[in-house]
Amino acid sequence: MKQLADTTPQIASLERSKDLEEANYEYFEGSLEKARVDEALDPSKMPNISAVQRPSPPSLVTKTRDKVALGLAIGGLFLGLGLGLGNELFLNRSVKRPLELEGQLHTPVFVSIPYSSANNRLRLSKKSNGQNGKQTVRANGKAELAPWDPAHFIRPYAAAIRDRLGLYFELQGISHKPKLVGVTGFHEGAGSSTLAASLAASMSETGEGKVLLVDANIPNGEAHQFFDGRPAMPLKGALESSAPASPAVDNLYLATISPPNAHPARVGLKRFLALMPNLKASEFDYVIFDLPPLNQTSPTIGLAGFMDKVLLVVEAEKNNRELVQRGYRELMGARADVSIVLNKVRSYFPKWLEAKV
Repeated sequence: MKQLADTTPQIASLERSKDLEEANYEYFEGSLEKARVDEALDPSKMPNISAVQRPSPPSLVTKTRDKVALGLAIGGLFLGLGLGLGNELFLNRSVKRPLELEGQLHTPVFVSIPYSSANNRLRLSKKSNGQNGKQTVRANGKAELAPWDPAHFIRPYAAAIRDRLGLYFELQGISHKPKLVGVTGFHEGAGSSTLAASLAASMSETGEGKVLLVDANIPNGEAHQFFDGRPAMPLKGALESSAPASPAVDNLYLATISPPNAHPARVGLKRFLALMPNLKASEFDYVIFDLPPLNQTSPTIGLAGFMDKVLLVVEAEKNNRELVQRGYRELMGARADVSIVLNKVRSYFPKWLEAKV
């Protein structure tokens, strides 16, 4: 009985351990069976069931930042458009397109010459001109065609001006000889000297008569003092001489209105009026005057009144609209017949869109 009493607690402890292990065994057996059922019912392993959406990997939410960046981009775009429009309407008053001149001055543009890298005023000297006078040398050492050369880019536009001038003189009944054509601009480098030289060369090629190119743009008359290696003679000598100097090319003669190195102010009305009788009695059919730039001190306004036609060269994107309007009114006040030539016109639109703009 004593041994049984001592063994009873051990038996009870073993029974409790047995009950606990049986409960754990039943739990794990049930879990294993459930796992087997779940594996058997896995959708990825069933041929007639597919996953609708795979879980996306975790990432940082940037919706607010993207909205702010998009807003800044759109705001910057509209700000740039606003600044460009404001600069076009209020700050930048330069002439850019022929429509601006036609709407402001109510006169059509005679010819619009596009911008070219060679569309600059040429300055030839005796040294740089050489023997043939067909090329000049830039500051960077590259050769450039002279404006009277047939291959120069401005020659087609000079020919167009020549034809329109001929039609204009015919319609207006201007048949006297010589017909006086003045070419001027608002500043040096606008292209008036280049246009005058090219226009004179283009007129001389028609064979309809003699053409005299007169350089009144002193002291900046180096553009055609040496044409084809031949120096220009004074205008007085060219008009008074019974046998003028040999032409630079066929039917084209060169002269300067005042002595070399003279200031433009010396070319006054009194001097020009003294030459008018000889000018009208000359054998020239056309006389092209390269006039000084139009400003408060130049004699261009007074000389323009004696011309049958004045070509006012306006440089696009450089000459102010008010400046062009004031110069045009001054020439019209001198009873000059003025037509505008818009030079160095730049286009910022694609070619297929230019016609629509």
